[in-house]
Amino acid sequence: MSKRELGRVEVLARVKSRELRVVDAAALLRRSYRQTKRLWKRYREEGAAGLKHRSAGRRSNRAYAEGFRRQVLRQVREKYGGAVRERFGPALCAGGRPTGGLSSASTARGGAGQDLPSGERTGNQ
Repeated sequence: MSKRELGRVEVLARVKSRELRVVDAAALLRRSYRQTKRLWKRYREEGAAGLKHRSAGRRSNRAYAEGFRRQVLRQVREKYGGAVRERFGPALCAGGRPTGGLSSASTARGGAGQDLPSGERTGNQ
């Protein structure tokens, strides 16, 4: 859950304990009374988990297909997976190198961060 969602849980817990009214919770949350009533209803029915964003944890509808992503990362790993100074990292991406079919270097960097060795040194090498 995000900090904002956790803050909502705290405020609605105070409503549940009758320390606050829904009107007061609306002011604290900077939401309209009607929106706060919707949040309060969901909190009563589903608990704190009901306040979590419904799309959290889902894959983006704009994401590349998993097979395509693996193929590109394999190609990048083969081409740039050498010694520490030759690895595929942010500096190499920013240098205008091919990104293996991805539309932007930041996309390639994002994938590279998950599955590829970075160009930065770690530990006492």
